[in-house]
Parts: sequence; structure tokens; C-alpha cells
Amino acid sequence: MDVKRFFHNCLEVRETPEGLLPIRFTPGQMQYYQQLNEMSGIRAKCTAGVALSFVTSQRRLAFHFKAAQFCRNWITFDLWENGQFTQSVRFDGAVARGEVAFVRETKGEKTITIYLPYSCEVRLSGFDFGDARPVEDARPVLWTIGDSITQGMESEYPSFTYAVSLARQMGYRLLNQGVGGRGFADSCLDADPGVEPAVITVGYGTNDIEAAAQDWEGFAARMNRLLVNLRQRWTEAPVYCLSPFWRSDLETQQRQAVFEKIGEEIQRQAEKTGCRFVEGMDLIAHQPEFFGDRYLHPNALGFTQCALGLAGQMTSPK
Repeated sequence: MDVKRFFHNCLEVRETPEGLLPIRFTPGQMQYYQQLNEMSGIRAKCTAGVALSFVTSQRRLAFHFKAAQFCRNWITFDLWENGQFTQSVRFDGAVARGEVAFVRETKGEKTITIYLPYSCEVRLSGFDFGDARPVEDARPVLWTIGDSITQGMESEYPSFTYAVSLARQMGYRLLNQGVGGRGFADSCLDADPGVEPAVITVGYGTNDIEAAAQDWEGFAARMNRLLVNLRQRWTEAPVYCLSPFWRSDLETQQRQAVFEKIGEEIQRQAEKTGCRFVEGMDLIAHQPEFFGDRYLHPNALGFTQCALGLAGQMTSPK
């Protein structure tokens, strides 16, 4: 059983002494984030959007994990059986090692998908999946670029982030390259990203408030370079630019004004570069109950609403 073939939504699965390590960035991208600052390096190593998918008849499914590089103080694994979310295993705290075990609800041979956490790096070993065989996935790729919201923070479940939910609803494979704390910069791209995306989403802006307030022209130029780069390199893939979602912590009129101006500039640059603009303020309810931290990062409910709204504006794969 070649377990490496069970991994989906990543660019590489590396064999290490402590287990299989899925990686969602190219070496050049990873070097960029690690050199940028410690926080970016940690978040780039998280397994956001990565999943194991296989067919098996075994009822109890188990594996071991070693976790590191935490950006949130919990670890969650989600189990889907034949396209239905059935259960989740959560470890509270920065748990370094453990076993994940699911006892399936369904009987007989079924397609199993296990989503890995967006909150840390995990290395997996000790797989007990019985007579499992890999699931081949030749669907076109949805490539999501963005900040911590694209990465998935603060969903209770890694299978209910907007990137994962959108790919599932629209019938795409996923490559989620969200990195918490980041703003517009074309340095996040690689000349050869390892995939040829069919559609691209760009979700930055909420981390750009301070930088934009100090240097508006520089902010607009960085956004323009990123969007022009995407359009020139991937001419056939539509690029959807999301303006920032509602947040409750814009405590001053000045911050509110900059926030609104960022949304307007994203729309202007999207139209200028041939991208498709999506108004982020229309995607999630303006209520703290839709946010895991009650002010900025959506929870599973907020992300589900976001994915539904996005799906209504996007084109399904052919």
C-alpha cells in the first residue's frame, strides 16, 4: 500500500523519519516565507486544505501524527464517508504526538476522505486503513491565494473553510496557499507552482490597512503587480479578487475609511487587469456569531456562507 498516493491537495509528500510530511508550497515559495519572518514560515508549513482520500471496507481507521509549527492551539481531523461529513477528532492544546482513530458509521466499501488541520504542520505514520486503495483525482484545480482567512482560521473544522468548501461545492481539486498575516505581494508566486490552475481566487486586503494608510501608492502597486503576474502567467484561468470581509474591530473612522478604500482599490485593480471582482462585504453576515474570534476570522458557519456566496459567482469546471 503506497500511502503517499492517498494524499491530495498538496504539491509534495516528503518521507521523513517521523512520518509522511505533506507540503503545499514549492521550495522557492517556502524559502520566501521562511526568510520573510518566523510567523509566515510557521503558517506556510501548516497543512491547510490537505486531505487523505482512499477507498476501503475497514470500519476502524487509524494513524499516528507528530505535530509542530502551531499557529493555533488545537489540532482537528475531519472524516468524510462517501461525501458526507460524519465525525471529527480534536486535540486541544499544542499536542505534539497522538493517534487519530475513527470508527466509521457506514459499512462496506466506501470512499473515505480525512482532512488534515490548518493549524499546524503534521507528519503522519502508522496507517491502519485495511484493504485501502487510492482515489485518483483528475479534476481541474482551484488555487486559493490569500491570508489567514484563506488558510482557514478560525473554523472549528478543517473541512469547513471557504477554500475547502468552495472546491467541494464546485467540483475542483484544491491547492490552498493561504498564509496567515500576509498582504498583497507578488513575491508569493513561483514561476512554476507545480499545478496548472483552472481558476484562481485572491483573498488579501484586511492585513494591508496599516501599510496602505502609510503608503497608498505602494499598496496599489503591489496589488497591481500580483494581479498582472497572475493574468499573464495563467491566461486561461479566471482570477477572482475578493475584497475583505466584514470585521467588527474598525474602531476609528480613519481605519474604517482605509478599509473601505482598500475594497474600492481591489475592485479598480481587478477591472483594470481583467480579473473578476467579488465584494467580500456581501459574503458573510455582519454578525459576531459568524466569526470564530467574534470579530475577524470566520467560523464554520461563516465560511459555509462565504463558500455558497462565492460559488454563486463562479464558473463550474467543464
